[in-house]
Amino acid sequence: MDTIELVGHSGCRLEIGRHDDRLCVIKTSKDQAYNDRLRRQCEKQKSFQHSLFRTPEIFTEHYETELFAFSMEYVNGVTLAEYLKHVEISVIGDLVCTFTRDIPHVGTYDPDAGKIFSQKIQELKKVNLSGSEMSEPIARAFDVLDAHAWEHCMSSRCHGDLTFENIIIQDEKIYLIDFLDSFYDSWMMDVAKLLQDVECRWSYRTESEVGENVEIRLLVFKQHLLDAIRFTEHGEEKIHTIYHMLLVNLLRILPYTHEKHVRTYVEKEILKIIRLLT
Repeated sequence: MDTIELVGHSGCRLEIGRHDDRLCVIKTSKDQAYNDRLRRQCEKQKSFQHSLFRTPEIFTEHYETELFAFSMEYVNGVTLAEYLKHVEISVIGDLVCTFTRDIPHVGTYDPDAGKIFSQKIQELKKVNLSGSEMSEPIARAFDVLDAHAWEHCMSSRCHGDLTFENIIIQDEKIYLIDFLDSFYDSWMMDVAKLLQDVECRWSYRTESEVGENVEIRLLVFKQHLLDAIRFTEHGEEKIHTIYHMLLVNLLRILPYTHEKHVRTYVEKEILKIIRLLT
């Protein structure tokens, strides 16, 4: 079967091929050590059910030279990042509502969250030190995270990497792709990933500039998103914790950053989030 290779961010190989008479995407583990993670991501996608969202149908699961792989439906749509460049502003409120409708009814407060996040933060400190002195933005970020209490975290099922790049719009239907196994499962982590785009423009990072029209739409998106959380129990405290989760997400990017301009961008966004939190 002839295939066309795609570009991904996880290190896994992505190709377009065919399953019977349908186009499909084939995702293959980057190495044997990643096999279990990719299998969990596949299972997470298969088990996902929601009345407002769809996921690509999974066709096959198999091994290629000891690397786990699965093939799934190819969704020929546009990312949410592209969609927001052209959508009517009046539609954005309804769009955000699809992501926030269930928030008041999902999840339970998690007494173990503090321990889980503390452990992850300590792991990130070791990775970011890597034998050299931390930069000022990174050191300040760890100070902010060390001082935070995580008592308003809610445990629930989640996507794991809900950036605008992983949300596809096709014929007004919303598809979620590239599910990720996360160190902490919570709808709040999904909101933090949405804010990674809304606040930090993650899905627009390769563009020379984000136009005024997109900036306005992102501001409207952010307002609807935060308002939906604000009117839940302990809403302001949840928002405060979600921004700390965003800070954790940005720190998690740094060890995989090999280009100076990308690292500079991430550290600049870390400082921006610190200013919002302090």
